[in-house]
Amino acid sequence: MTGLTRGRVLVACIDAGGTVPPVLGLAGRLSRRGHDVLVLGDPTVAAAAKAAGCSFTPWLTASAVSSVQEQTALIKDLERGTPLAQFRFAPSSHNACSAWC
Repeated sequence: MTGLTRGRVLVACIDAGGTVPPVLGLAGRLSRRGHDVLVLGDPTVAAAAKAAGCSFTPWLTASAVSSVQEQTALIKDLERGTPLAQFRFAPSSHNACSAWC
């Protein structure tokens, strides 16, 4: 980075079906340009963030899934039933409401 100041960038990323590739594309590009990039996100993002040349730290208090298999199972459970049933499922099965409400 000739003549430019090296930046420190924090990128927050939620693994929500298609959000990770564009966010890590940007984060990786910033890293390759010489910036220090820290990705804050779900544990499922760790390997991809490191592969993009970024540092990674997981959420400490937000609800998150630990693996792609866990995320897939959660999505399948949520897809069953009506929207009201889906809403009722999240707080009781995954403590989402305690973190977000």
